[in-house]
Amino acid sequence: IGRIPVMAEEKIIGIVTKSDIFTVIELREV
Repeated sequence: IGRIPVMAEEKIIGIVTKSDIFTVIELREV
């Protein structure tokens, strides 16, 4: 639950590369 917010922050910053993929993986694992 602590990693998802970090990914969201990275998306806001503009790093939508590996972070986006990791976010999908995190959501799928949950």
